Amino acid sequence: TRGCAGGPGDAPVRGGRAGDVLGPFGALGPPSPTMRVTSPPLPGFLVAPVSAGTQRLTLTWAVALPEDAALKPDLLLSRLVARADTRGLLAALRAEGLGTAVGAGVVDACGRAALWQLSVELSSLGVDHWERAAQLCHAYLGWARGAAARGELRELAADSAAIAELGFRFAEPQEPADLAEALCGALVDYAPEEWVRGPNTVASGAEAEAAVQCLLAALADSAAALTIVTSSQFARVATGVASEYGARYAPVGARALASSRAPAAATSFGPPPP
Repeated sequence: TRGCAGGPGDAPVRGGRAGDVLGPFGALGPPSPTMRVTSPPLPGFLVAPVSAGTQRLTLTWAVALPEDAALKPDLLLSRLVARADTRGLLAALRAEGLGTAVGAGVVDACGRAALWQLSVELSSLGVDHWERAAQLCHAYLGWARGAAARGELRELAADSAAIAELGFRFAEPQEPADLAEALCGALVDYAPEEWVRGPNTVASGAEAEAAVQCLLAALADSAAALTIVTSSQFARVATGVASEYGARYAPVGARALASSRAPAAATSFGPPPP
């Protein structure tokens, strides 16, 4: 959807229908829970790591972040994914014995284009049933899209903004040289009067909610690059060698990849508790 999905090259839509929220990429109407990216599905890869103890599933998307750096929808989604209550992604993975930890966030960025990644530390059972773990990840993001459209993440967004504000107000003083070094990478994103405050606070309100919906719309299942990093049963099939780092890899079969993107069985995902 132009102006909503926020993918690279997406042209903003000016104006919009009556009642539309003006999001960071243009007019934002209510996103459909069934929204899908129509580009061909990205491939998946099995990677044999250097460390024998690594068992990880990652899903990575190319996304566009808002021009207004104060919105930070990626931080809100990182907190939403990492939650440890009984109705989050980690609880669903643990209930089936598939994973022991989850995390998410931007892993690389160039300007406002970025790679946003969701990772799952797999159990031994999770390695054998990684397709199901991937299904739960996609199902959770699907629930989050609907929850954001219904306004169910508003309290989480307000809490995140309040926590960031408290952290900024009561931060320990830093040496000027250390502070300048820590902030220099973000100066281009803020006006001079916001150089200190801007990188350390999070905006809230209607535009921040719209930014979260835009980012979630870009995290469609077919737009994710899937990687399974483990040295167990996949090591023998990882016959390819990456030229840059020498890591061994192999493509994921089309049937397994399609299975990992199949709709998951009903889960008990819900908003975080107050």
